[in-house]
Amino acid sequence: MTRDQKIVAIGAASGLASMALGMWLLSTMVLPAPAAMETAGDRLAYALRWDAFAALPLFFMLAAVGNARFKSGAIDPTLGAEDRTTIVNGRVADNTTQQFLLFLAGSLGLAASLPPAHMQ
Repeated sequence: MTRDQKIVAIGAASGLASMALGMWLLSTMVLPAPAAMETAGDRLAYALRWDAFAALPLFFMLAAVGNARFKSGAIDPTLGAEDRTTIVNGRVADNTTQQFLLFLAGSLGLAASLPPAHMQ
């Protein structure tokens, strides 16, 4: 492994460990246990409430790209007048959209199949 690959691997491992710790802390200490989760519809509704919260980063990213386009000559995307920042922010918005859709599919799939005791 090269030095750069080691740095990336350490960063990925520490990110994974901190996410796992954060999820454990959230589920055991912060989030209240959900009530009345007997049916799949109840569990899906519970998951969708949190999925709406998870969509906030996507909303903010799309707003940033929209505002940058509106305030510059790149308001028409077919002209190719975007500056480098708008292009990068557009790529970030695309990536955020992909991540949110995967999260949405995963969380709804888990909500439909998990027993009520594991919904927290």
